[in-house]
Amino acid sequence: MLNLTNAFKDNGHRVIFTKKNNLKTLPQLPDLIISNQAWWGVEYEIGKESNKLGIPHITIEHGTPMFYQSNRQYYRRTIGSANLKLLWGQQNFDMMKRYKCSTKLLKITGNPRFDDLCKYKPSTHNVPRILFLSTWKISGKIDLIWREVIKQSEKLNCKLIYKPHPMEKYRGALINKEALPNNVRILKNEELYSEIAKASLVITAPTSVLVPIFFFKKPVYSYYPPILGKLSKGLLNFYFKFKIPHVKTMTSTINIEKLLDSKIDHQKYDNYFDYIAFSSDCNSTKRVYDCCMEFAS
Repeated sequence: MLNLTNAFKDNGHRVIFTKKNNLKTLPQLPDLIISNQAWWGVEYEIGKESNKLGIPHITIEHGTPMFYQSNRQYYRRTIGSANLKLLWGQQNFDMMKRYKCSTKLLKITGNPRFDDLCKYKPSTHNVPRILFLSTWKISGKIDLIWREVIKQSEKLNCKLIYKPHPMEKYRGALINKEALPNNVRILKNEELYSEIAKASLVITAPTSVLVPIFFFKKPVYSYYPPILGKLSKGLLNFYFKFKIPHVKTMTSTINIEKLLDSKIDHQKYDNYFDYIAFSSDCNSTKRVYDCCMEFAS
């Protein structure tokens, strides 16, 4: 929420961060509560307290409404303890509506963090750059694809760039860093959007990283197969809608050369982006800020 926090500060507001569900311990009661998800954990408890105190509460969509949130454990008839939910885009709205959530509680604004996409321009390179993004929660076929990527990238003389997921430091890594070849570069604190803008191919899980991939028009491959336990329904719907290349069977693998030569349908990618992230105008922060101010008043 850095962009939104800065917008409030730039406009002279005081911002207080808390992870405690006792608002009365704050220096003063806030005029507005903002959370990044209002139906689990401390956000829910803070929301219940804000309701008792008559403080308006807005929640902003957390995580990716791509595939895993198409299952009922993520979407409810309510939005937790908030009074209003701000959504990334039309896809998010359609999911909430499908699960009988009142549309009066929903508003599409885009996500403030996607405004950072405008800081970078897509680029190409004589030596292809393969960006491999790890995950922390569900492995899919990450190990199978990773071994193939190493082998094929060496054969094709590609640069292979590996970025661990930020949560891996807490939950454990799925790829053994000690066994990485010397030609692999590990990203640490580099800006992810910048790396995607420079990539020739991105290999990832179908998460929120697809937003910059669609924005910068980059070839993409997912190491998640469509049949993956309780996520199968969401994944099947996701791959049917977005049609990105992915692992299909237990034995199928990746063809990097073919992916590098693939032609991106720019109009299709624009449509995907607009459906997920609402607008590429990079004014989502202002829309969210204006909505918060109107709601609080």
